[in-house]
Amino acid sequence: MRAKPLSIYILAMVFVAVAISVPLQVIALYDYKLDQYNLILANISTQNWFMIGMLVLSSVLMLLVSKLALGAVAILTATVIWNNFLVGHYGGDFNMVTASFASVGFVVLTSTCLYMGAFKVLINRKMQWWKTARRYNLHYPVTIRPLKGYALQTKTFDISKSGIFVACDSESIQDLKDGEFVSVHLTFDTVKSLKCEAQVVRKVNENGRYPNGLGIEFKDMDSRNRAILRSELSA
Repeated sequence: MRAKPLSIYILAMVFVAVAISVPLQVIALYDYKLDQYNLILANISTQNWFMIGMLVLSSVLMLLVSKLALGAVAILTATVIWNNFLVGHYGGDFNMVTASFASVGFVVLTSTCLYMGAFKVLINRKMQWWKTARRYNLHYPVTIRPLKGYALQTKTFDISKSGIFVACDSESIQDLKDGEFVSVHLTFDTVKSLKCEAQVVRKVNENGRYPNGLGIEFKDMDSRNRAILRSELSA
């Protein structure tokens, strides 16, 4: 996906809205004024504070599309259900039916947003295309040397600050495996070149404007080579 799915933003806003609703409920139930913040805060239980914290944390992790987001949402959902149970069972402001409806509503809304696309991008890094560095359609000679086997000499199809895509035949694609570490020697001109460790991150059959080839991500590039690459891409 070229952009974050809308459901990511919806879910983050829902979490923030629920967090804000807690002190607003206290104000409405006890008829407090906004400047009576000491009384408002005193009527927010430890359980509610924990829930507010999880709501804010889950919202931030969701916007960051963090790998921790799903775990945080699972803990948050359990916290909301438990909190509503305590409110319905022991509290005098809401009965169990109202509290149960609130729990079901939260679970349904969260599950719907996850189903609409958020879940897929949270579990699959390869779908997070908006994080991909800008690619430049530049063609430089490159030698790709695996730990075992023959070196592959080809040209870049495009290049970014994080890696390269190289065109190669089907046989060469089969020789290299996803996740395999290689050494990359990229030549810009007779004077400038860079060499670094890299990793094969995807193998692509001809598709649209892209030929058969390999997506390779730079690894452990030192500051000197990073500066050379940056100057070439900004030229």
